[in-house]
Parts: sequence; structure tokens; C-alpha cells
Amino acid sequence: MNKKGLAVALAAIATTVAVPAGAGADGKPKQSDYERTLARYATQPVDWAACLSGGAFPEFECAEMIVPIDWAKPGNGEFTVAISRVLSSEPGQRRGIMLSNPGGPGGSGLILPLFFSVVEPEVSAVYDQYGFDPRGVPFSTEFVCADPTIFEEAYGIDGRASSENRQRLADLANEFAQQCAQAPLTRYINTDQTVRDMDLIRAIAGEPKISYVGYSAGTWMGAWYAERFPDRVDRFVLDGLVDFTGTWSESFQRQPAAFQRSFEDDFLEWVADNDATYGLGDDDDDVEEVYEERRAALAAQPMTMIDGSLLRAADYDSGIAGSLYATFLYPDLATAMVIIENFDSATPEDKAFVLEVFPTTSSPLDPTDNVFLTVVCSDTKNPSPRTAAKNARKLEEKYPLLGHSWLFDPCPYWPLKPVGSPVNGKKLPPMLFINNDGDPATPLESAERARKKSPNSVLLTVEDQGDHTIYAAGLPCVEDIANDWLVNGVLPDDDVECQGFPLPDAAYTGGQPTVSAPSAGTDPRLENTKAQLWIEQFREEHPELAD
Repeated sequence: MNKKGLAVALAAIATTVAVPAGAGADGKPKQSDYERTLARYATQPVDWAACLSGGAFPEFECAEMIVPIDWAKPGNGEFTVAISRVLSSEPGQRRGIMLSNPGGPGGSGLILPLFFSVVEPEVSAVYDQYGFDPRGVPFSTEFVCADPTIFEEAYGIDGRASSENRQRLADLANEFAQQCAQAPLTRYINTDQTVRDMDLIRAIAGEPKISYVGYSAGTWMGAWYAERFPDRVDRFVLDGLVDFTGTWSESFQRQPAAFQRSFEDDFLEWVADNDATYGLGDDDDDVEEVYEERRAALAAQPMTMIDGSLLRAADYDSGIAGSLYATFLYPDLATAMVIIENFDSATPEDKAFVLEVFPTTSSPLDPTDNVFLTVVCSDTKNPSPRTAAKNARKLEEKYPLLGHSWLFDPCPYWPLKPVGSPVNGKKLPPMLFINNDGDPATPLESAERARKKSPNSVLLTVEDQGDHTIYAAGLPCVEDIANDWLVNGVLPDDDVECQGFPLPDAAYTGGQPTVSAPSAGTDPRLENTKAQLWIEQFREEHPELAD
């Protein structure tokens, strides 16, 4: 079948989606039906208990709640959603509840109430903090819709190597789309269903409104909730904005350029400025040449790691991109690059450290990739395969760090009708938007677009800051503005700017975490960095969290 025939066939499949009973013409629940279903599920008993055994953090409580698989047709079955909370530390000052979401879509949010109680005591004094794992995320009813070997193969393919490789990425994307579309629960893994689960948390807590902090894709979720339930919105902070007034596809198309800029203009220049420490070149072009030569060598012959796995060119790019999410990771990334350049003489500890920065396929795959791709393909309109291929060719040429992998996108092949976003920004209640000007994952352009279409919002831009998201990182200017809004209800009269953190000092960190570097003692991000490392290790140390 040619491309035109395929597009017609997919369109025909999409138009056969039935509208459930009790739903409107768009397949979403009528408000009166929804409220009756909500009231019924809000009466369920919820058994709160300490999340952790052994008496650690007794204030950190976990529970499960039952939600309908389909809010428009609650008789279709039920999911379990894992929820968590830390009650207000000052009950006399309590003013309500605050939900939070770390992004993804598909990120686990169970740990966030405890995180905020550690790093934002002023906010935690006035709110009961609630977190949750969205439907499909493992501590809730887990959702897996496709063969994991699709990811295993796709994540190792070097799209820069050949047109055959790029075609294989597209084929795997199509394969994922077709498999996932056949899974019986796929139609119910989307943001419209999830925000109704959020609303059930509010109802179970017995509160008329929620406050909310959402990061990255959590900004999309927060805006969607606010559009669906404007009368239930209190004080919202959206940090690292996806442009929720457009489509997922449009937002993701901005990422390759942003990551390329972060890599070339920020990281490579920083390494060159610290040539005395790393010895990779005193000019950013020289450092980039080291990267390109190593990448070419890995494409020709993958490097055997200490655990026997292979580091390939695609793994090299992925590790670099992952380290660009936070500038305090620059010393670790530069250190790992130095170790790779001197791998034969490296210590076992340093060889093990390379795997921390450049994980290979020996690392377990994240099952939430299924949730991530299903949500972004299901929520909003997708480009055609032909348009996607055309866009990918442009990205490959201009932004090689990530552009060559952009063909692994199942959304152009998605055979199901998109839910359709209700968000246009015009009627959103007042809320605070925050975005770093150098954020590689959610570029400032997306925040500016969302701000332009959301007249009641205020945008706080953090200048000279290359991290992905910033609230609760300890930058005083951001903390003062965001907490004044969350605690006191004071929103700036107009858009405002803050100066970001300075870039980290150079430090050869070897096998040690970044916080042990000499610069960490004077870095105002120290406590947050510790908290982030603690969160990463938390589940490994406390597997009983979801029991």
C-alpha cells in the first residue's frame, strides 16, 4: 500500500471510534454525568498508611484509590491509582491542598509531597501536599501496550549512520503505533482521563479547590485541569512549559534546536573554558571535534563497558542529552568524556562511573515509555507520516545531536482518533508560569507562546539558566516570587525576570557524585542537588513504597 493509501486507511480506522453512552458528541463525559460518577467514587474508603517501613518519614503516607477506566462510561472497569500525602506541618496555618506532577508525561509523582516538605517548608506549612502516579505508571495500574524489544532496538540505532537506519527508526515507530493501538486500555491513557483522576483526589480530600505545581509535561496537565475545572483552581505554578495551546507535536519539534544550542553554546564552551581541568580543548570547536571523533569511533566500533555491555554512538548522544537537563551535571559529563578518551588506563571505579553518565542497553528499560508515547499520540492532532518525515529531514541537517533520532515517533502512524485538547489559554485563571531561557527540554519559545495566549497569567523568565525547570532549586528570586503566590496569593503585576545560577566550577568528579565536588560547598543548589540525588536513590532503598 502506498503512503496515500495508508493515510486513507488510518483515517478510516480513526473514524470508527464509538461514542460511549453517557458521553457528549466528543466522547467526553457530560458534566452532570461526570459529577454523579465523581460523587460516587469520592465516597470510597481510602486507607492511609506510612509509605515506608521501619519508621522512616512517618508523616509520608500512601494509599490507593479506585478510578473508572473511562470516566464517560464508568461501567467499563476500574484502575487503581497510587496516591501519597504529607499533611500540613502547621495545621493552624493550613489553607488547602496542593497537588504536584513531575512531568513526563508518565512521571511518578508519589515522592513529591515528601520532596516539597524537605525543600519548601514555607509552602508545606500551609498545604497538605498530595502526589500520585498517573494511570498507567507502575505504582498505579501499569500500562504496557507494545513489545519492549521495539524500544531496545530503536534506542540503539544511530540515525546519522545511514538512510537505512533512519528508515528502520520510522518502521519501528509504525510498529509501536499499530501494536499499541490494539491494546484494550490504550484509549483511556490520556490527559483528559488523568485530570479527572486528579479531581477525584480533590474530592476525596473534601476540598473545593486545589493548588498545584507542575513541571514540564505537568504544565500541560495543569492547564488541562484548569480548563476542565476552572472553578476548582486555586494557585497554580507551571514550571518548564509545554505550549499547551498547541499540539504535543509542535512542542516536541522545538526540542532538537534547543538541545543543540544547549550543547554547543553552553556545555562545549564551558568545557573549553575549563581546559585546565579536562584537557579536551581550549576552544569549543576543539571540544566538539573530540566529541565528533569519539562518536564516529563508536559508530564504527562500540566500546565494551566494564559490565560487558556496549556503548554505541546512539548511547553517547543520549547520555550527553540527558546531562544537559541540569547544568550542575556538567562536571560529571565532562569527567565521563575524559574517562572515555583514556578508557584503557582508567580505574574500575571510573569505568563504572561512565555507565552512570552513559547508560547502555544493559540498564532496564522504563515501562513508562508506553504511557509517554500513548499520551502524546492520543491527546492532540498528529502530523501525517509524510509531514513528519519532511520535518525530520530538516532536523537531521540542523540539529544532529537529537535530530537524527526524531524519526522514532509513532504519533504520525497513530490509527486512533485524538482526544482533542480543550486548552486555548484565553479563559485560564491567574497562574504563574516559570521558564529558564536556556531550558533544552521545554524551550522558552513554548512558554512565550503559552503566555501570549493566556492573558491572566504571568511569566517569570530565569535568564542565563540552562536547567530544565527551576522552582524548588533554591534560587532566591524564584523562591520569593513563587512562594509569595502559593502562600500569600500575591502574583506579580506583569511578567518578570530573575538572574539564574552561575555555571558550576570545574571539578574532575571521577566516580563520585556531583555534590562532592569542591564547588558544591558554596553552591546554593547544594540542598536541592542532594534532594534530587536522594529521590533518584529513594525507590532503590525503599522498595516497599508501593506495597
